[in-house]
Amino acid sequence: MSLLALLLACSGPDRPAGPNVLLLTVDTLRADHLGAYGYDRPTSPHIDELAASGVLFERAVSPRGATWPALTTLHTSWPPVRHGVRANGAPADPAAVHLAEVLGERWRRAALLTNAYGASWEGMGEEQRFDTGEERDAAAADAAERWLGEVTGPFFLWVHLVSPHDPFVVHPGGYDPVDPGYTGPVDDGQGPLVRGMYGAPAFTEADRAAVVARYDAEVAFADAAVGRILAALETSGHAADTLVVLAADHGEELFDHPPYLFHFHSPYDGVLRVPLVFAQPGTLPAGRRVRTTVALADVAPTIAELLGIPPSQAWLGRSLVGALRGRTLPDRPVYAEIGRQVLIVYEGSLVWLENPASFAPPLAPPLQLDQAGVPTELRELRFPIPQNGLWDLDADPTQQVDLARARPADAARLQAYAAAWRRQLGWPGPEAGAEPSLLTREALEAMGYLAP
Repeated sequence: MSLLALLLACSGPDRPAGPNVLLLTVDTLRADHLGAYGYDRPTSPHIDELAASGVLFERAVSPRGATWPALTTLHTSWPPVRHGVRANGAPADPAAVHLAEVLGERWRRAALLTNAYGASWEGMGEEQRFDTGEERDAAAADAAERWLGEVTGPFFLWVHLVSPHDPFVVHPGGYDPVDPGYTGPVDDGQGPLVRGMYGAPAFTEADRAAVVARYDAEVAFADAAVGRILAALETSGHAADTLVVLAADHGEELFDHPPYLFHFHSPYDGVLRVPLVFAQPGTLPAGRRVRTTVALADVAPTIAELLGIPPSQAWLGRSLVGALRGRTLPDRPVYAEIGRQVLIVYEGSLVWLENPASFAPPLAPPLQLDQAGVPTELRELRFPIPQNGLWDLDADPTQQVDLARARPADAARLQAYAAAWRRQLGWPGPEAGAEPSLLTREALEAMGYLAP
């Protein structure tokens, strides 16, 4: 065989990936605020370049707009109703099998975490936590550079970045799309965001523009950290042998459905749709885009198959390797939830929502209300979620027009999927799980998730 033929054989579409894995997850990252997904601001040059070098999934769905439940699903290929992490702070079912456990001792496994650092990530081995400060992503990138510079042999490195999570800060020297003439209340703090949702005072159009611009600046800051980590991968000499996977835990409402701004209680696509990219030049094709709706639960089985190791028989997600190799990936329902209250079903571009108890969550937890100084008479304001609804995301990406009555056959079909999911998984599951530890509660309170 000639040298050219040998090279072509080694770089064909069925060449095994890895043996190294670099998993990059970004907290609160809306897919549609990235250039690779059509955004017109230059928020993500490094993520865009990574996407261009690999395979991008246009519609990947998170199981919940909350960090711990979503990341646990990514690592265990179980939905929240099965792994038990229904909200931040809850422990995972010990029977859940994590990707790092499946990889085993052959891989050196490490996690560099800027959020969800109180959770139990089984099998990771090493773990570094970056707990405080708006420069956490820079610190995590520093640590990743050092780690990649000294590691040898097969490795699984997971880096979780947090910049796009509120509050939204414009970092000195970074991308800054905020109108220089803006003089409103929105600043680096969380208080103006909470007060604006509660109408104390209400957001103006200029305020909303400032919020989105600040969010975009945070996306750019996280993207810069991604760029540094990918550059370190190149410098270390590991790039050719490393499968890079980029995803998010969830997105952010950003006024799609006023007055809500954040993510924890949103059942909508701006929160549930996340970016998902697999890249390894010479092993996976460059520039491929997959339209089939997929789930974060599919990430672990896909990585396992790409590495040529058996997946856990307990996993419920499916491998996406066929789609990575260019084969058609059949549509199948994908599910998301808000705890025990709301069930969401995706099928292609359609989304069905069920909220049988008319759950209407508060806009912010008590601690945030106290810190923001929201007047007592305004604190009962709720985020209205319909009892049910049907939307076509291709025609209506921010879900403004309910089609349930106009398309009864589609509504009935997705409703049947929801009923089957309830039967098969036992959804909505137990009334309550185990309480978080005192240390975990303190960390969650610092993030504004819980009241003391």
